[in-house]
Formats: sequence, C-alpha cells, structure tokens
Amino acid sequence: MSAQGYFLNDIWHPFHCKIKTFSGKETLTCLKDTHIYMFGDSTIRQFKEYFHSSFEGFEDVSEKKGRFPLSPKHLYNSVYNITVKYRSHGLPLKSPCQPMTQIHYVFSELNKLQGGPDVVILISLWAHFGKTTLYLYEKRIEAILDSIQRLLERFPETTVIFKGPTLEATMIPSGPFALEIG
Repeated sequence: MSAQGYFLNDIWHPFHCKIKTFSGKETLTCLKDTHIYMFGDSTIRQFKEYFHSSFEGFEDVSEKKGRFPLSPKHLYNSVYNITVKYRSHGLPLKSPCQPMTQIHYVFSELNKLQGGPDVVILISLWAHFGKTTLYLYEKRIEAILDSIQRLLERFPETTVIFKGPTLEATMIPSGPFALEIG
C-alpha cells in the first residue's frame, strides 16, 4: 500500500487535497474558551499528548497523576481558557494494569456531559476492538451513537467528531473480528 501523503517539516501534506496549516497561536486563538473532550484509544490519547507538548501554556491539572497511562487526564490553558479532557474508551483495553474504578465507557460519559457551542467531543475507537467480535464493536458504536443523539437533542450546538479505523487497519484485520469481516 502506498502512502496517501508525506510529512515535511512536521506538516502533513496529503496527495489528494490541499489543507490549510495553522500556526500554534492561530490554533489556540481558534479554540479560545473551548472545552474539548477526547474519548477513545491510543490514537486520541496521542492527540491529547500532542496538545500538551506542542502548544504553549497547557498544564496537567488531572486529579490523580498516576502511573496508569489510561487514567483520565485533564489539561488546561489559562491564557486561552481551553480545557482538554481525555478518557479511554473502556473495555477492551490492552493495558492490564488499569484499575477497574478508572474504566468508564464512552456512552456513559457522554450521558453526563453538558454540551454547547463551546464544546467539542472527539471519539476514536478501533484499535482494541480488532481482537474482539464484530458484534461487540457494533453494539458499542450503537450505544455511543445513541448517547450522541441524546446529547445533541439537549445541546444541538455541540460539535462531535468521530474517527473510525484507518484504511490500513481495515485491510489487515486479525483475531475473531477478522474472521467475521474477512
């Protein structure tokens, strides 16, 4: 499989379209006074880590700064009043050392949220479901979609972005899931 673009000077250049690149300050200005909630797998966790390391002013204000990589994380930028909260998607997880008290499901968390025009929700699910059944993945997605629908009925101005599997992930599946879609 060939690449769909390339990186040059830490900027992604896709072959199939032209995208605008924003400076760090432009990005922070755009996100001023925004609450960002990130739920999902390592892809979304890495995006949270990118925020923390790439943009000035973000502090880790998590309640528990534990040794568990999937613990809930809370970043805050006081200059731009940007909140970033991350939580893993719940079971199945690849981290065997996660305390059960810290495992929450995306649909449960969405049911608790208050949305609005200043709220952005990012969800990424796929990686840990490859070793499960298609049925489990479908049911989890259905529960999340139901929660999103209820959230948008209560707060229609909320922005929700859902990222599914990459093309490469769907072409080389493994485990029981692969047997069902293969």
